[in-house]
Amino acid sequence: MFYEALQGVGKLDPFVIGSLLDGKLQDATLQGFSTLRNDSNIDVYCQDEMVILNTLMSLSDVTFSCEWSQKLLLTFSGTVTATVEDIQFQLGGTFNMDDGVVLDINVELTKLDGLNLGFSGLGPLNLVIKLIGNVVLDIFQHEISKKLETVLKSTLQSELSGFQMTF
Repeated sequence: MFYEALQGVGKLDPFVIGSLLDGKLQDATLQGFSTLRNDSNIDVYCQDEMVILNTLMSLSDVTFSCEWSQKLLLTFSGTVTATVEDIQFQLGGTFNMDDGVVLDINVELTKLDGLNLGFSGLGPLNLVIKLIGNVVLDIFQHEISKKLETVLKSTLQSELSGFQMTF
């Protein structure tokens, strides 16, 4: 059942994020959910009326892209792209069965390898922007982690809503 729910996540490729950073980045998309795979055994145990699971998951060849625009004296605009070879994250889920099935998902990024940034719109200054990649990396990790959690949680809840349990 858990694996079936995760397969539903792959159908979201590419995932439209919309805007980020208070509208400074527009038309953001994330592509790579179809590569979602489980990298470890699923640790499942029960505690009172809760079922708790933990596993290590990963995505490969993920691409994030968005448009940006800034008006000073002139209007500058361009694109920001980030490609990542490997994203690994710890997925923890708690199913509370006191009043039906209540799902709580936690996603924590544990590895982000092979990050390549692309930036356009400022001509020769594009290289300067690429040099401040650590700021972009921090934003990327935070935003991607939030979006992964949101997508995984809604997909798992949708898949589990049709599951009937009897005790």
